[in-house]
Amino acid sequence: MARPLDVAIFIRAFEGGGAQRDAILLANALSRLGVGVAIVTLQPEGPFAQLVAPEVEVVTLRPRKLRYALPALRGVLLKRRPRAVLSSEAAPNVLTYLAARSLPRATRPHILLREVASPSAARDGDPSLQGRLAYRFVGRVYRAASRVLVLAAGARDDLIQNFGVPAQQIHVMRSNAVIDPATEARLSKAAFDHPRERGLIVWVGRLSPEKDPLLAVEALSLLPASSGAHLRFIGEGAMKDAILARAAELGVADRVSVAGHVSDPFQSLLAAELAVCTSRFEGFGNAIVEALACGTPVVATDCPWGPREILEGGRYGTMVPVGDAPGLAAAIVRALKSPPDRAALRERASRYRTGTAAREFIDVLDELD
Repeated sequence: MARPLDVAIFIRAFEGGGAQRDAILLANALSRLGVGVAIVTLQPEGPFAQLVAPEVEVVTLRPRKLRYALPALRGVLLKRRPRAVLSSEAAPNVLTYLAARSLPRATRPHILLREVASPSAARDGDPSLQGRLAYRFVGRVYRAASRVLVLAAGARDDLIQNFGVPAQQIHVMRSNAVIDPATEARLSKAAFDHPRERGLIVWVGRLSPEKDPLLAVEALSLLPASSGAHLRFIGEGAMKDAILARAAELGVADRVSVAGHVSDPFQSLLAAELAVCTSRFEGFGNAIVEALACGTPVVATDCPWGPREILEGGRYGTMVPVGDAPGLAAAIVRALKSPPDRAALRERASRYRTGTAAREFIDVLDELD
């Protein structure tokens, strides 16, 4: 017999980006605190499957397409009767809301929806058509949810001003589940002792237009070869060929590599002298926290909304305007020449530990009961 379930966390698949990874790490942390948690997913195969703690239950829905999953998700919620259901991203959020609200009131869980993007920007710029369509409905959905969890104050203001979500419906999470205990223990010494590769700049994320990876290539092309700067992309996506083609066009093909998905991005971040984030919009920016946890300096675009809040407007990293290749190049040069305060960077990253995020989530849930 399945154990009592406190929280069902719905994610589309065990692959993707920060929204999927930190949902899994949050589930692990909740379980460590004694919360009965299950991850409900359409596709349990994928690179993130290895992140799921053994004690966290995985429930696989059939069919495996989001647009057909409403009856199956409703059935899981009706059968297991969790205290709360949590999901992330616009399209899964709409589905989760519909599944939960269709239940009899006596069996209906608290509906907690995470907005993990910059909603106004994502409404037109989300890489998936499904996501863009979902943003047409999130105002109505979020207004009826038990709580909407956001990872940046800018996202809260956006939802209030542009989607009509009442302020009292929104909770700005002070932490996010990025650095788990095993990673923290591993990085505590490695961040200071690991050898750094001269000139290595690492970019981590989905290779898609809203992340603007071509901006990093263009900035690199403005740096002289004598600088030793070379750029390593970590991630998968539709823009891989475009990145390599643009690098060849700008004459820097020998200084640009695309590693694809790697199970351990921390290895490259520990080896890097610098990490860059070139997004046009971000709900948060897990890769920035991961770099800081490695004691690696960060240069990031000042996009809505996450990077500015993580870096405190430039206190813990350098901010440049969105789309500004010369500005990014100049910031890279300065960063590569400046000795970093690795202890300060790691101290900033420590705010985003999985245990901290899990305890805050429990506090939010307790307020609803």
